[in-house]
Amino acid sequence: METLIGTKVLHGSPSYENEETIAKVWIEPEWPDHVTIEFESEFFTRMTKAEMEEFKQDGEVHYKRKFPDGNAFEVMIAK
Repeated sequence: METLIGTKVLHGSPSYENEETIAKVWIEPEWPDHVTIEFESEFFTRMTKAEMEEFKQDGEVHYKRKFPDGNAFEVMIAK
């Protein structure tokens, strides 16, 4: 996962992505089936390990980010 640090991506709601640079990638103990990605902007997102593998393989992933009060559809595309 460390190989993703410094990767420039487009990230956000589909068709409303922002340019971001990945700063950190880790697995939090309370989210063991997910990968947390923090960007240089200090915004973060969380996706499943399978979704992360899809991103690494295809350079793009569409996923549903889980919030305590609901879900949001997001996309991450390698630049």
